[in-house]
Amino acid sequence: DRLVRPGMPIPARSIAVHGITDAMVADAEVFPAVFARLLPLIDGTVLVGHNLPFDVAMVRRECGLAGLAWPAPPGLDTLLLAAALDTDAHDHSLDGLAERFGVDVRGRHTALGDALVTAEIYTRMLPRLADAGVTTFGGAQDFATRAKHLAARQRAAGW
Repeated sequence: DRLVRPGMPIPARSIAVHGITDAMVADAEVFPAVFARLLPLIDGTVLVGHNLPFDVAMVRRECGLAGLAWPAPPGLDTLLLAAALDTDAHDHSLDGLAERFGVDVRGRHTALGDALVTAEIYTRMLPRLADAGVTTFGGAQDFATRAKHLAARQRAAGW
């Protein structure tokens, strides 16, 4: 869980969401330094995230700007998995899933807080995925493709 100095002023709408101000990142490290420490942690792993294509797009963009290679690790998106599991549900937001799966939300809109909530949702989702016959990574990837409307929306947004 690290703050990164973005090299540009943080927009007011972003500050309103996560509360991170320019003053808070003034002495933070720049992306390449943080990414150098992140890279060994993601090597050989599967990323699990909520609306994961958004986060991947942001990191891939920063890698491009810094001239760094993005290794494109495989991933699972809890948004798509939840939509495939609960086709009648309308709220697949992180807060909506936390409520549906009985997960306490702490530290919302922080990297660590959102990651911990997502991890807890995912672990609570696993028995339901198994009940649906999803027991492997490949099976989970295939199952997530059932949420075609949300995947199409992510692609349309450029993620």
